[in-house]
Amino acid sequence: MESTFKIIDASLYILIYGFSCLFILTFILEIQAAFINHLSGYTFQESVVELKVELENQLERQLNLLPESNLQPASMAPKSKTAQLRSLCEKENIDWYYTSFNPKTKRKRHMTIAEMEIALSKIKSIAV
Repeated sequence: MESTFKIIDASLYILIYGFSCLFILTFILEIQAAFINHLSGYTFQESVVELKVELENQLERQLNLLPESNLQPASMAPKSKTAQLRSLCEKENIDWYYTSFNPKTKRKRHMTIAEMEIALSKIKSIAV
């Protein structure tokens, strides 16, 4: 008698929890299907192609406008001090990259701003 109650209890447990999991799964799948149907007219690849075409058309329009008018292209944003010093070092043939060895990290490192300014001032003082 007790074993029949255990069998009934186990079968009810499987029926209740098993079917509730199935209902949750079907609910999630229906939400997914509804979302896919909602987005069926919209695809990511088509929008990327349209955006590229629009950008190309805008660039062609801008290029066509520049020679005819006296407009000058917009200047770039000012460079950082480090970038300016690095470009000056390159013009003076000073290696600013991997110039010294850091003993803590055991790696090569670039020149700091102060080191680049010192190197440039030495070259300018020699030239004068």
